[in-house]
Amino acid sequence: MKKLRKIKISPYFTIILTFLGVILIGSILLVLPISTTKGHIDYIDALFMSTSSVCVTGLSVMNNIAVDFTIFGQSIIVLLMFIGGLGFLTISTFFLMILGAKFGMTDRYLLKEAWNADSTKGIFKLVRNIVIFSVGVQLLGTIINYFIIREIVPENTFWVALFHSVSAFNNVGFDILGNSNSLIGFSNNVALNISTMLLIIIGGLGFVTIFDVIKNHSWKKFSITTKIIMIVVPILIVSGMLLIKLADYKNITWLQALFTSVASRTAGFTTVDFSTISTASIIIILILMFIGGAPCSVAGGIKVTTFSVLLIGTFNYSTGRQPVIFKRTISEKTIKKAFSLFVISILYIMMVSMLIALLNPQLPMRAVFMEVVSAFATVGFSINATPTLTVFSKLLIIFTMFFGRLGPLTIMNINNNDWLHEDVKEIKYIEEDIKVG
Repeated sequence: MKKLRKIKISPYFTIILTFLGVILIGSILLVLPISTTKGHIDYIDALFMSTSSVCVTGLSVMNNIAVDFTIFGQSIIVLLMFIGGLGFLTISTFFLMILGAKFGMTDRYLLKEAWNADSTKGIFKLVRNIVIFSVGVQLLGTIINYFIIREIVPENTFWVALFHSVSAFNNVGFDILGNSNSLIGFSNNVALNISTMLLIIIGGLGFVTIFDVIKNHSWKKFSITTKIIMIVVPILIVSGMLLIKLADYKNITWLQALFTSVASRTAGFTTVDFSTISTASIIIILILMFIGGAPCSVAGGIKVTTFSVLLIGTFNYSTGRQPVIFKRTISEKTIKKAFSLFVISILYIMMVSMLIALLNPQLPMRAVFMEVVSAFATVGFSINATPTLTVFSKLLIIFTMFFGRLGPLTIMNINNNDWLHEDVKEIKYIEEDIKVG
């Protein structure tokens, strides 16, 4: 009798399945009568809210989470945001490590791909540090926010502070401060704005970057990735603030411009009514959302490193030079990966935007693009469009949030067999120049 071959499942497929599993369980819990104040919610809306929480997006089909969901429902959302930010694989691995479980090479490769790490070396130490650091920051944020909002929300203050801190650190954008308009009513609260921005930035910087800075202390010892992030992130924040303020200098304050620039890079909180700002500001916000945050973080978008590689690769190609940064040549593989990610992302956004526009003719195109890019980049910004979407449109946005959170390349690599360490012979054909441009 022949032995059955052991079925080998791709790590990419495993990552996708874990996210799907958490989303489905979350949707079942949110659809329970105990989760909502009215005792009923359509399953499509429960699925939407679960996906938005797990994919750390922040788009909502509900008018007011503080009013529409009970404490139980809000607790489910907090748990989903926490799991979505770190990933179920990371959290489960952390607890298995505590229990003394043994892990194989496939497990190491799975975690490596989940966090887009360079290698499997030290991956379990990275997982441990990520969980401890993120929990610590969110608890510290809760304590700070407690003292900030206790005058705003005299009842259940600690719970509201915890919800807000988890939402901000994981770059989600949900809030239960009792206002259905995000943080617009608190646009002049400097302390709340600063604490929220700091949590957003820390969550979006990337755990590997933060640990690199903590460990090495010296610019010379930082990795190339860390150097790029530490330079590009402040540039994007400051330039975004200046451009938004310039485009709407009469309508918004400097604090609102700064907050919008920070939150645009995948947070979802807003202190500005997007229906009242100029098209120029909307375009700036769309660009910032599309770029997103740092790799190995809770942020979405194509990532600041991808954006940097695209700029360097394009500039150096046009000048006939090698793509070099900090005296290091960027590999051809990295450049191809960056351009592939960019093209796939643009094509996907265009396709979904066209479908949403066809299904919802009442929506202006700026609202359509804001909805789609926001979902893809896991931001959560909306020009009052989400609750008005058709059922099929909601399904499209649900898939877009899922697609954006996992990353196009993760989904495209389901059939990638690199993790098997098998030599695959590739047929090479004669090169031929094709006229372009």
